[in-house]
Amino acid sequence: MAGNLTDRLLSGAVFDFLLLFPIPLFNLADLFLTAGALLILFPVFFVERQRIRV
Repeated sequence: MAGNLTDRLLSGAVFDFLLLFPIPLFNLADLFLTAGALLILFPVFFVERQRIRV
């Protein structure tokens, strides 16, 4: 939030979109939310669980 306030005061706008050719324009916050969700879900699908012997 402090970064957005600084951008707004210094440049009059907040820059939080990326334009990477040929990928369409996307929001940086959405990118980090998606990456975080994938990091949380990765072990569920790709890490083998150890079996507990009783």
